[in-house]
Amino acid sequence: MNDYSFAQPTKFEFIYIIDKVKYWYSFSATKETVVQEYLYHAPKGQKALVFKRDGQQFTFTEEKAKRTLISKAVAKNQLFFSVACTMNDAACIGAMRWFREYVFFSRDYTDIPTQLIEYSGDKTMLRAISKYAKAADLGIEDMRFEINSKEIIDDSSFPGSTPEEAKAALTQFMRALSETSNNAEIRLEMGQMTAKASHLGKTREGELSSFELDLSDESDGTRKLMALSPAIESALKKGGVLLVDEIERELHPTLVNFIVSKFQSKKTNPYGAQIIFTTHNTELMNLELIRKDQLYFVDKKATDGTSELYSLSEFSTRTTDNIRKGYLIGRYGAVPNVEIEEVE
Repeated sequence: MNDYSFAQPTKFEFIYIIDKVKYWYSFSATKETVVQEYLYHAPKGQKALVFKRDGQQFTFTEEKAKRTLISKAVAKNQLFFSVACTMNDAACIGAMRWFREYVFFSRDYTDIPTQLIEYSGDKTMLRAISKYAKAADLGIEDMRFEINSKEIIDDSSFPGSTPEEAKAALTQFMRALSETSNNAEIRLEMGQMTAKASHLGKTREGELSSFELDLSDESDGTRKLMALSPAIESALKKGGVLLVDEIERELHPTLVNFIVSKFQSKKTNPYGAQIIFTTHNTELMNLELIRKDQLYFVDKKATDGTSELYSLSEFSTRTTDNIRKGYLIGRYGAVPNVEIEEVE
């Protein structure tokens, strides 16, 4: 922490491959302005400049006339990359597809209703949500989804003459109003889609029978895994990148291993999808599950509040080493500096 870095630019760099073309994209910016930006690609195997920017000065080696015209429309707080896509620059559109179609974020339980509505026409994804729910709760036999295409407002149907655009706008407005609600079922009903889980149980007479529970009655872990499942399946299906903050939150360690192993196995991850997550769960420091080069530590310095990111690969370790034990005794740093009282 200091009194000057808030005005310094923050830099982001991305290197990725999509449709067998490698891209290098980067930008640095403050809250007010884009300081630098560039995009390179290698459509023929050779790295070539698409555009480069220093402040409001732009450099092009391809399609100079068109991109010079685009640069005239770019404000100092706008990314050339974004503006070029809106103006149909083919190279930029191709590069932007990775951000739009291959990067996925974890979503909370309260987003399940929205996701169910989004995937209401995708039976494969609904089956995936059901599959993950079963994995999270051994008592779940099946999930049932009921969909009613009618748009509902204040418990009454829209008039038949209401334009589809107006219905969509009003529905989005209702959804926005309900964002502050802790009851996800309210949002679910607004979309007129219900999800119920079937649990195996016994009747009073002792006979096996199936009993249904509403989504809101399921455990936090079941709902968390259900909320994650569309992003997991989408990343695995496309070979994308899934970003998850505190993956262990509300999930049993076995379920976390279940998720991570899906990305580590070539059988379930044939397209090389990646999962990037933060965690405080030291049980994941298992070299049978995660490779050394996949495990990173974040160490916050007490002197100035800065954080340092470094890999386990920077340490001399063997695959037989107990990484978890070594971490807890401080061998790799990134351990909270607290005094633990002895228990007598």
